[in-house]
Amino acid sequence: MMSATKLLVTGLAPNMAPSELAQLFRSYVDLLRITELSADSAIVYVPDRSHAVRAVRELNFRVVRGKVIQVRITENCTAPAGATLSPRVVASESNVQYCTWNFYVGNIDPAEPFGRVVELFRRYGTAGCWQRAGSRTTGLVQLSTDLHWTAVAHGLSGAIVGGHRITVKISHLDVGPGAVLEKAAEAAGEKNNGYEVLYQNMKYGLSATKELAEYFRERSNLEEYNSKLLTKLANKAGSGGGGTFSPLWIILKSTTERLSELHAAKVQKLSELVKNITKYAEELHKKHKTVKEEESGTQDAVQAMKDSTAAVAKAKDVYNARLQELEKARKDSSTKETEKAETKLRKQQDEYKALVEKHNIIKQEF
Repeated sequence: MMSATKLLVTGLAPNMAPSELAQLFRSYVDLLRITELSADSAIVYVPDRSHAVRAVRELNFRVVRGKVIQVRITENCTAPAGATLSPRVVASESNVQYCTWNFYVGNIDPAEPFGRVVELFRRYGTAGCWQRAGSRTTGLVQLSTDLHWTAVAHGLSGAIVGGHRITVKISHLDVGPGAVLEKAAEAAGEKNNGYEVLYQNMKYGLSATKELAEYFRERSNLEEYNSKLLTKLANKAGSGGGGTFSPLWIILKSTTERLSELHAAKVQKLSELVKNITKYAEELHKKHKTVKEEESGTQDAVQAMKDSTAAVAKAKDVYNARLQELEKARKDSSTKETEKAETKLRKQQDEYKALVEKHNIIKQEF
């Protein structure tokens, strides 16, 4: 029986072919088999854990056909029936591999144009699309580059833009191909989406805040775990009694205890930070709730405008269809069918006129 390591791949673009997914994995690792390929996920088998770790490093959070995929190791197992080894396809030196990643950018100066942030990313590759949150302090940038995302994040985190030191990390969020600077085109578009865009940006601010709190919460847990381990290690130091190494054990014990104290102090600071971020998130949530209640009339007006626009467009299509029916009946010289078509046309004309008049009133309110 052939051993294997199983990977779960999620976030796949619809209708991705097994051969396309296989080609993606074989760019970095040997492949055994792909199974359970569904609308957005698949199971991938590779020979061992070292191949699996490499696949996760190279492909996790990669943007493939506009979607951010996620790759994680699930278990070591026996390869499924029919599995055969497909070796990695090594690219030639002249054939540079470009990858696409989505990056989260934080701590942006609200007064600075987002274009200045995008320009920083262009040092590392091609910025395909980007968008800025309603808070103007965070945003997403999609970058095509020959570098791993860690190199880009490391190179840009801490860069100063307008007096603010920005933070950059990989993002699991999708940035659509229609995304533009501050979504200005969508907000000013003909589909009356401005209010919806602004409201969604406001919700994104809350989501980003919760994500930040969760990061520091996990960091605090790690610091606490390290502190406990170091305390345990310090208690073991020199437990064997005296001897030649007695002075060394004293130093090791004291330094280990000091390290444990530093980690414990870090836990306290991180806990306070999480508390402050959580408080801010709660206040933000209340503000969002207030805005939603206060602007319910705006939401109703926007929805009424959308419904009315759709109704008028549909009525216009029906009217044109009735007009064509009348012209056809006249060409066929059928008096009965002509009268029938004229009646339908007049009825549709009245409905169309009524909807247009109603739409004009709604448009004025909008």
